Amino acid sequence: MWLEAIIRSRADDEAVQFARLEAVRLAFENRGDLDGEAGVLLQLGNLARARGDAAALLRLLMRAQVLADRGDERALGLVALGRAVAAQLDGRPADAVRPWTRWPPGRCRPTWPPRCT
Repeated sequence: MWLEAIIRSRADDEAVQFARLEAVRLAFENRGDLDGEAGVLLQLGNLARARGDAAALLRLLMRAQVLADRGDERALGLVALGRAVAAQLDGRPADAVRPWTRWPPGRCRPTWPPRCT
């Protein structure tokens, strides 16, 4: 589903790509597929950043926060990344790196610590 949306949207403009991926994200959400939804959230966030679409980024960040509040550890990274990108788009570069300096000890998986310290 996700790969099909990516392949089909390669010739489309970014707005159509975003709409296709949002439909896929919603399908993953409705199925309760957290892995799929987290991956699509990351892709959607990348498109929102590339377009400078702070409103879309905020909506994605709010969804990632819902997942994080439910205990989905994958969403914690999406929330931190989303906040950093939002700060960057808002012209606050110091705030963009601040979330990474407050990463809770022990929250990183074994393959992540070099990137999180």
